[in-house]
Amino acid sequence: MIKVDNSYSLGWDEVAPVAPDAFGKWTHGRELLWAEVAWNKLAQQGLTTFVDELDRCRVAARFVALALIYNDWSGIVDEEYDELDLATLAGELEINAFRLGQLIGASKTLNSVYEESELVERAIAHLADVERPTVAKALLTGFGSEESLFLSLWRINYPAPSQDEGNDKTGTCDGQMSLFPMDEVDGGGEENLSETDEQVLNGASSQKIRGFEWISDRMPIWRQVFSYQVLGS
Repeated sequence: MIKVDNSYSLGWDEVAPVAPDAFGKWTHGRELLWAEVAWNKLAQQGLTTFVDELDRCRVAARFVALALIYNDWSGIVDEEYDELDLATLAGELEINAFRLGQLIGASKTLNSVYEESELVERAIAHLADVERPTVAKALLTGFGSEESLFLSLWRINYPAPSQDEGNDKTGTCDGQMSLFPMDEVDGGGEENLSETDEQVLNGASSQKIRGFEWISDRMPIWRQVFSYQVLGS
């Protein structure tokens, strides 16, 4: 935990142990690198700082929101959606039921829920959804444009060709389009691996269209889970 003036920052080192459960859909690790870059962009905009424990839990909920945004991207573009164990994530981030209750307040929609694990799961889902627009806006600001954010996510599974193969740009994740170079690929998506950034952005496919439209719409909630939107209804 990093102290900044009279506040603290929930840095990547604090959330990194939780990241494999939140982002680790594949074994190549590029999704974790993207998550680190994205979290640092939130930090640059003051969204990981807190002044007390209640505020820290709100910041931790932004990390969950970031994971849900990434998970939605995977479902929309790659059809690789896995429901996250939000109760486990809340525990790993030390967000307990009492703090969730403080942040959410009274809710009649939870009157019929008696199991603590379900209460925690529904509550953290709601809190993450409340923070989601803030996180989505910060991602667009941090990456600089819809196109750059799209490329940063696209390159997780479809790395850029090396510069000597015709890709003259060097930017997506943190201004480095070559963050996920072609020679690091460990299989999968081979039909897309030769695309330069320009070809990715200008070449239409159902995957790209779905992903870009979702980003243009400010990354709305996509997951189709029975209870996650109950609190907001």
